[in-house]
Amino acid sequence: MVIEFYGMPGSGKTTFANDFAKKKYGDVSLINITDKSRTSFWYKVYFKILRTLVKKNKEYLKYRDELIDIVREYRSISAKYNENNVFIDDYVMEMAYDIWTYKKLYEKKKIYIFDEGIVQQIINMCVNYDVDIKTVEKLVDYIKKGKEYRCYYTNSIESTINSIEQRNRHVCFIDELKGKELEDYLNKYNQSCSTLLGLTDSIKINREDDFDYKSDVICKAIGLER
Repeated sequence: MVIEFYGMPGSGKTTFANDFAKKKYGDVSLINITDKSRTSFWYKVYFKILRTLVKKNKEYLKYRDELIDIVREYRSISAKYNENNVFIDDYVMEMAYDIWTYKKLYEKKKIYIFDEGIVQQIINMCVNYDVDIKTVEKLVDYIKKGKEYRCYYTNSIESTINSIEQRNRHVCFIDELKGKELEDYLNKYNQSCSTLLGLTDSIKINREDDFDYKSDVICKAIGLER
């Protein structure tokens, strides 16, 4: 089983996903794949090798090419919120890789958590390339073939700004946004999240709710006993 989260950067989805994965749910083990790929040396090595191999996989290449065909008109545009001239093909390749990975995990007995997944990539496309609604709908139709559960982790823009400022991280371009520029970015991101919520069959939880309540909502939606 696969559960993916999406939401604004700094909304707290990674922290919640980590805490949720640490809890015991009957005989089921939960693994936060995104966190492992960031913090575990062996997972980092494994996924680096896997990504290299997957790039030659026919199934992955099929997903990549079909997704590129959907977003073709945006391929020459550079990302609005990235200093490294990132193009939409980069997000497409991440989507194709996630689709390939999810498919390999569907039938596993463990529950695999991605605190950022396929839907997050679509949202990044909306924010960075002003992807129109018809293209978004085509992307959503494409990923509806999957069996993963999706969870929208909501938070107010004011609270998210406070979280970003408090963590004082300097990892990516977004970390350097300040004031109105940051607020405008988060407003755009929040609107895109709401659009994807309306188009996908997502579980919705709010950061302000307590941990047990949020966990209960997810467990009930996916049929997991606490």
